[in-house]
Amino acid sequence: MAAPKQKQLSREEIHALCGSLKRKPGDKPFAEQWAEHKRAEMELEDSKLVRMNRAGLLPLTANSSRSKKKSKSTG
Repeated sequence: MAAPKQKQLSREEIHALCGSLKRKPGDKPFAEQWAEHKRAEMELEDSKLVRMNRAGLLPLTANSSRSKKKSKSTG
């Protein structure tokens, strides 16, 4: 049986839903929560690269993806 076709939301329906998911009182601000999330994500990525390097699957060089990202942003 095929899945039912999803209905697209109109602009008015999307606008009506904005703000319907409220943050709990006492929660961290979104910017702070997002910064913590990104920091944890980077630590996870770094640990993965270290494990791959130890296993001999990835040579750790100055041309890593992180250094390329930084060099693009700095010009």
